[in-house]
This record gives sequence, structure tokens and C-alpha cells, in this order.
Amino acid sequence: NARENAVGDVGGCTMHITLAPCTVCASGLIQAGFARIVVPAGIPARWLEDCTLAREMLLEAGVSYYVIP
Repeated sequence: NARENAVGDVGGCTMHITLAPCTVCASGLIQAGFARIVVPAGIPARWLEDCTLAREMLLEAGVSYYVIP
């Protein structure tokens, strides 16, 4: 998990990840202080509800969320 392996001060940084984060990962990204999250388009159906809630959490916390088509 890239979030757990981030070392040092990541406040204000951008995290590029290969799949939309779940709510657990979103909480960690918010707590770490990431400013932007970049994810590819497409979420597997089985994770859609959780990933959608995670996106809402990130946006509510002021984290920019970009989807690459």
C-alpha cells in the first residue's frame, strides 16, 4: 500500500494510484495530508459503493480528486 509506505512529510503532495481508494485508504490519505489524489477511470462494481464514499470523504476534507480517462 503506497500510502503506508510514504516516508517523510507528504503534506501538500500528490498521490498517483492505480485504483480508486477505499474508505480505509482515503482516511489515511487525509490524515497524511495529501493535497491531490489522481486515479484512473473505472471502479470494479464490487467496490463501487465504498470507493464512491471514499471520494466523498476526500472531497469533504479538501483533497482534490482527479480521474484520468
